[in-house]
Amino acid sequence: MHKRTTIVSLALIIAAAGGYVLYASIIGDVTQDSGSTQACTEEAKLCPDGSTVGRTGPNCEFAACPSPEIIFGKKAEELCGPQPPAECGPGTALGCYTKSKKWSCYPEMTGFDTSDWKTYRSEEYGFEVRYPQQWYKHEAELFLFLTPTSPEVITESPGINFVLKPLEGRTIQQSEDTINFDRECQPTIFGGRGATKCHPVISFAGESFTFIRMSDGQYLSIGDYLTSDLSGLILSTFKFTK
Repeated sequence: MHKRTTIVSLALIIAAAGGYVLYASIIGDVTQDSGSTQACTEEAKLCPDGSTVGRTGPNCEFAACPSPEIIFGKKAEELCGPQPPAECGPGTALGCYTKSKKWSCYPEMTGFDTSDWKTYRSEEYGFEVRYPQQWYKHEAELFLFLTPTSPEVITESPGINFVLKPLEGRTIQQSEDTINFDRECQPTIFGGRGATKCHPVISFAGESFTFIRMSDGQYLSIGDYLTSDLSGLILSTFKFTK
């Protein structure tokens, strides 16, 4: 009788240990899955070259600081050819945008003094964003474009655009069907709200997009065509006002 009791007790101990291992394995898988989809806060880190980077990845670590994307002087001439004869306004200088290899007037990257920045505010759509004094603003219905260059030709000007788009009964993923949301996007926090940030593999100049669902059957699409330069600091000033 004593021997049978010992065998039963041993079997119960083994079963309990096996159950704990299975439970720990399941909890570990769930933890890993939830960690891979956590939303990173929309913070900006100032890099030594004056650019900014945000948090990314499953651990929400700051991305590596990028190489400058607007360069000046001899480095610009080595990449983009001789500097064209042109005069720029106060606080700006001729520089080369490395992705398109085009010369234009850009704010001089001597530091980020935001004290004189302009503020764009939309009462109708309930958001505001600040941008440098030397930048240009192009505004149309449901559309805002901020650029460091003259925006006569919008498609050729690097900058940041804000576009309100109708959902029409679809999801954002269905509306933006050229982007692979499973591989190219991750959840984030933008302007204090949940958002999705995407870095398309196929892009014109390494641009990124942020999508935010609005409460009126629309979503806000924010395209950063400068990426990781002064634009990071500009986007960090974005906030909803209602």
